[in-house]
Amino acid sequence: MYYINSGKALLNQKSALKKTKSRLEKLAVAVDHISDSSLAQYAQMFAITLEFKPDLIVEFGRGTGNSTAVLTEAANQLNNCKVISICLSSDWQDKTAGRIAKIVPKEWFSKLDVRIGDILDLDFKTLIKNGKTILFLWDAHGWDIAEYVLGEALPALEKKKHLILVHDLSYFDRNSNPKYSQNGIWRGYAGDEVKNPPRVVINSVQSAFEEIIAILDFASRNGLEIRSVQEEINGIYRKKQSDAIHLKKLLGKDLVNSSSSFHYFSLNTLPKNQKIFYPKFQRSSQKLEHPTIDFNRLKSSYANFQDNRPLVSIVTPSFNSGKFIEECIQSVLNQEYTNVEHIIQDGGSGDNTLKILKKYSTPKYKDRVKWVSSPDKGQSDGLDKAIKLAAGDVILVLNADDVLLPYACSWGVFNLKLNPNVAVVYGDEYIIDETGKIIHEFTGPRYDYEKLLCVEIVPAAQTAFIRRSYFEQVGLGADSTLKTCPDYEMWVRIGARFPMKYSPGFVCQYRWHTDSEGQQPSMILKMVEAKKQVMDRVFNDKKTPKRIKKLKKRAYAGVEIWGAINNMQLRGPIPITAKLVISSFLNYPQNIAKYRKLIPGGIISFSKFAIKTYGKKLFQ
Repeated sequence: MYYINSGKALLNQKSALKKTKSRLEKLAVAVDHISDSSLAQYAQMFAITLEFKPDLIVEFGRGTGNSTAVLTEAANQLNNCKVISICLSSDWQDKTAGRIAKIVPKEWFSKLDVRIGDILDLDFKTLIKNGKTILFLWDAHGWDIAEYVLGEALPALEKKKHLILVHDLSYFDRNSNPKYSQNGIWRGYAGDEVKNPPRVVINSVQSAFEEIIAILDFASRNGLEIRSVQEEINGIYRKKQSDAIHLKKLLGKDLVNSSSSFHYFSLNTLPKNQKIFYPKFQRSSQKLEHPTIDFNRLKSSYANFQDNRPLVSIVTPSFNSGKFIEECIQSVLNQEYTNVEHIIQDGGSGDNTLKILKKYSTPKYKDRVKWVSSPDKGQSDGLDKAIKLAAGDVILVLNADDVLLPYACSWGVFNLKLNPNVAVVYGDEYIIDETGKIIHEFTGPRYDYEKLLCVEIVPAAQTAFIRRSYFEQVGLGADSTLKTCPDYEMWVRIGARFPMKYSPGFVCQYRWHTDSEGQQPSMILKMVEAKKQVMDRVFNDKKTPKRIKKLKKRAYAGVEIWGAINNMQLRGPIPITAKLVISSFLNYPQNIAKYRKLIPGGIISFSKFAIKTYGKKLFQ
């Protein structure tokens, strides 16, 4: 069994801390987010890292980069150590790294591998395969992350020498402050905008974040000790007060304060032959991340944004949409969030659409409904024109026959504020029929760029709120040259540069009716070809990473099987379904097993026979 003592680490590394004090202070200034991590915690992380002597440091959750900076500084003082930091945030690259570059030598960054990505999609075992002594910093939050760490990361670490350092778990002293501080009971993390969020207290540990429950549950099941950095330092100070006085004189009170929001543990402390019980990480689970949003309960939370309410532009291309467009407009006007403009680009309708639009040309609707009617080249061109008329900081595409739910814009602004580093947040939608009756529910898939590109996930466009500042960096607008599927092209273009995020919550009602483009079997092959056209641009671009270029056959197969399934659902021609299925299986044989339950057995059997007999000659 192996354990360090964080209090002793502070004493043992006092010379290194004295030597590095100025650098740590400058790093804190450069990161410029000391509210998340005090100078004392800088010293604690630094001392623990030097004491443990890892050859690999893995950081989950980075934000602006307090821990990233400290761990990289420590890695530079160890003989053979590398830091891998994974987070959805790009703040380090966009802001922090440039400031740090002014105070460190160029080679300082050679120890650091900073990645922007979804932790839940990592192959953790491969990530750490070359590490022998691993320090793992856990600073990412939520139920999904906790299940991934406990169910995927810890089993991979079990046989290696390791230490798990967990941030945002603080020591609780019942004798000093047992108050609820005007809060009700803890119901999960309350959000970044809440200044003094409710905290849950279990024995001597407290936290505002969900992972406290998962960690203590795991520890109880396995008889694992979770140690408080604060109490270990206090224990050293109580045992010998002269050490505390000496450290204070040597380093200053800011660096030796025992206050800490770190706890740590290691499976290495358990008996060698003890069986360890791990939860099963369910990669496909959506509802672990957050419960489905209750808009009425959160209405008061949305009110917190009254002092900073970005303009939301709802953009709607329309053509002969008189049957539904007024309901669409009214759903936008009835938003609880009032700083909204509705931009409608009509393509020169010949029905009663213009008569309806003219009703909204009065002063009553000034700045709320803006419409233009002029011929366009179709759906993509109309959408492009509408987007370019938008003035908002946030943009949502809404079809003329769809309906926004009353709290949709509040939901979008709320989630963008909770996730300041993502370009797009998207949610769930109800499917309604021509009469407005709900006939289906569509739950948004967890975001993954490779799956998005390969049409293995399809975010609902009318639930997707886009941050304008990111959109502008990849070209504000839709591709007017595409005959159909402009939303797919937008997501591929934005997702190649910036993170997107799924957040549970029903945002809109998406209408299925006989006149809508998506319900026309004759459009299926056109949609498949349009998406392939977008794929080809990605694969032919010299700047596209090799790992993405390798996806070409999988991507072709993905859009083909997507087309086949949709064609079946619309009762389109069976030969088109068969052709798409066969081509998909030829491009990516793994799809045979993956989709066998969705494709009729007869088509599967025929496809296998055709591939075996004729192979690629079928398409020559």
